[in-house]
Amino acid sequence: QSTFHGLEFGLNKNYTLRVVSPWIVNGELIGYLEMGQEIDKFIDSASLELKIQIYVNVDKNIYENSPKFIEETLSDKYETDKGYIAYQTSKVPININKLLHYSLNTPEWIKLDNKNFIAYTDVLTDISQKPIGNTLFLIDIDKEYLKLIEEIKKDVIFMGLETFFLLLIGYLFS
Repeated sequence: QSTFHGLEFGLNKNYTLRVVSPWIVNGELIGYLEMGQEIDKFIDSASLELKIQIYVNVDKNIYENSPKFIEETLSDKYETDKGYIAYQTSKVPININKLLHYSLNTPEWIKLDNKNFIAYTDVLTDISQKPIGNTLFLIDIDKEYLKLIEEIKKDVIFMGLETFFLLLIGYLFS
């Protein structure tokens, strides 16, 4: 009698987030409320809103003994060492394998394809909470990184000039 959520393979041959919650009235279970949403709809929206790249990696063993139509959909998916990128919001980075199989439970600063990112992974579970892969979140911080470098350069120049003038004044009055 608790709420469950997870991914399932939907009718349109793509992943669907399913949430099932008990419907209790006056302390009595009278049914269940179920909602499903294809992941592409909310992942695209989250990616745009938060300005992040999202990659959903599903373990290969999930696809063992799958119906033929599911196997056919895998042919256009990016294959990783242990799974498939079931959904992505941008081009898959070359070095994605090393990120997908580490547990980045806390955000980490990484360099990937000559760009700076904050990376984070989260375990992907099915409706029974069994791990079936992971989700990788990449936040491009190049613009902020370049702004920070420019600010540091300005501060160093200002402090250098300030030091020069203080030394000059000290020299002239000594």
